[in-house]
Amino acid sequence: MPSVPAASSECPSAASALTLMAAWRRSYAGAQTAPWTARHAAIGPGDPDGRAGADALAAWQRRHPPAIDAWFSAEQWPWYAVLERARVETLAGQHLPGIALNLGRPQDLQPAAPALARLYLQARQALAGLAPAPAEAQLADTLDQARALLADAAGFAREVGPLVQALALRHRLVRAAESPLPGSPDRDGDAGLPQVRTDAPEGGAGGPAADPDIEHAYPAYAVWSQRWDEQGPAARWQTPQDDEALQRLNAIDRRQARQLAHRLQRRLLSSRLRHWDFDQEQGRLDSRRLARLLSLAGPPRVFRSETEAALPEACVTLLVDQSGSMRGARRLMTALAVDLAVHSLQACQVACEVLGYTTAFGADNPLRRQWQQAGRPARPGRLNALRHIVYKTPAQPWQRARAQLGLLLREDFGHENIDGEALHWAACRLMRQAQPRKFLIVLSDGAPCDAATGQAQGRGYLEDHLRAVIARIEAGPIQLVAIGAGQDVGRFYRQAITLRQAEAVPALLFDGLARLLAPTLRRPSGSAT
Repeated sequence: MPSVPAASSECPSAASALTLMAAWRRSYAGAQTAPWTARHAAIGPGDPDGRAGADALAAWQRRHPPAIDAWFSAEQWPWYAVLERARVETLAGQHLPGIALNLGRPQDLQPAAPALARLYLQARQALAGLAPAPAEAQLADTLDQARALLADAAGFAREVGPLVQALALRHRLVRAAESPLPGSPDRDGDAGLPQVRTDAPEGGAGGPAADPDIEHAYPAYAVWSQRWDEQGPAARWQTPQDDEALQRLNAIDRRQARQLAHRLQRRLLSSRLRHWDFDQEQGRLDSRRLARLLSLAGPPRVFRSETEAALPEACVTLLVDQSGSMRGARRLMTALAVDLAVHSLQACQVACEVLGYTTAFGADNPLRRQWQQAGRPARPGRLNALRHIVYKTPAQPWQRARAQLGLLLREDFGHENIDGEALHWAACRLMRQAQPRKFLIVLSDGAPCDAATGQAQGRGYLEDHLRAVIARIEAGPIQLVAIGAGQDVGRFYRQAITLRQAEAVPALLFDGLARLLAPTLRRPSGSAT
């Protein structure tokens, strides 16, 4: 990059140096200049007028698309913005050695807020490959995936979106939990980098501590504690025994399921078949219309052109119930169906995400003990901890993510199933995808179930919440379909399929995908119903 003089005795004045730096920023940003407002200053470099600060602002203005800011709420935006700063500064340093030198000390460019500063430093190091990924699971996995998307601003924002949402939510809970009591000395208002599994306010004497997003969307639903809730990539829980389980999946006879997968693939690709447009003014000469050249009336439309009908862009989320009742052949065939379905969707260039859900505890449940010790107050809300697993993100290739599928086969991994919050989580992730067509397919064994919550709130509590979540999803752009493994899920879902035999899972899943993604095509003979 051109050398930008700093304010020194060699320059006419400090004002002249600032003028030159501003000119450099405008020159580097070019036509992509984005405004730098007061809220940007809160996440910007500590010294925006220095040489490094000027380069940081120039990188932002050149490489950050302002339209993406609207994807995040006001509460989430600072967390996204510091990750975006790390992205654009890493890119700028890769392209211009002079900028790389000026931005080489990220500790001089960090935001003032300690939590944002810590996240910014971790992101700068991880995205540049200068240090090991952070120890926190979701942050490490997200930065690892995002590093491959540095040149794709929209893809980067979609990849870090779940992390941004988690950071903003947990930081809000931490701030609420650590607010000083009246009359107590003020403490530092920032609790440092919020971890995805930060302890939330406990239930009991203070009442249930509900997830603010869940509570806002569903006022009748509450959560006793989020302290033990878990969310992360499947690799977080994976063991060598899961690799052995994956080998068991590879060993089963999959010829019939593979035939169904190939049929699905052919059906999806058929909508991309080339076709001819006739009676064109240019293109290939159509010999069947040569006689028209003898007519002098109008332009000779004796050509034909070949076009390809593209399959509309879509994203599919497969949400798998991993509760204890999903065991044996049912679990094995579900894993087989997911494996082949994702492979087929990827071959057809349809984005796909694979998620799992269960609870962290069974009979030995610390939340229920806490509630009992508090005197069993009425209406405690959910009394178990969520366990939400990400097997594959839409941006990940299945060849890389498939190694984690063995966790889906572990019999003792899942306990209960709280379907309402799992659906809410999966739908929120799906809504952040750019594809206009969105499909959420749930593979479950029936109604939501949690013994502790049912004891305190009644069985209908989780079922009513599930119905409320389904109604909200079905009122939006997501097409929701449920496949009930052995149980009738039609009393909850408007579009539902029930299977009675585990071997029917692949047929039902592939047929459902074909009807959703290519609804105008004639249904192939022999499809499962």
